[in-house]
Amino acid sequence: MAALLLAAVIVGCEKDDNHVAYGYTNIFMPQATSTGGTTVNYLVPAGKDSATYNYKVDAKNNKVNIMLGVARAGLQSNDAFSVSVISRADTAAQVVAGGTLGVTAVVLPIDAYTIPTTVDVPGGANQNTFYMSVDLTKLKTYTGKKLVACVALSNPTKYQLNSAINKTVLVIDVSALKLP
Repeated sequence: MAALLLAAVIVGCEKDDNHVAYGYTNIFMPQATSTGGTTVNYLVPAGKDSATYNYKVDAKNNKVNIMLGVARAGLQSNDAFSVSVISRADTAAQVVAGGTLGVTAVVLPIDAYTIPTTVDVPGGANQNTFYMSVDLTKLKTYTGKKLVACVALSNPTKYQLNSAINKTVLVIDVSALKLP
């Protein structure tokens, strides 16, 4: 009986099951995972030097561009998709009010930055980068503060959002930035 059962199991197994597209394909913000899952906070600056910082100063246009992104996880086909990008000032205000970032934390005013309205991920790709552009002059007025903003993804044209990591709380330590 055991030999018959073993033979049935062996015959029933497919050799390439690890390549079968199964499960859900989720869209998320990679920066929301930068703390290893403890929070969705994304510290700016991060990186060891100007080559690896998560921001770039554009002095010509008077902007600080903070790198963000959208990514797709799963084994489904790599079809093109788009997502909307939105600001969540209410979430940023809740984080500041919670007090976990200290007394120097304030919400970054929505008129101090821009984000794209949509991000496209082309077919064959799993991710794409976009930027939050912060006005350099306004940013400098907050020296000594930690500025908090929340950026979220919504309305995907394909696949589904991972609701646990579809938003990122940016915590910008203005005094730690290397500004001109």
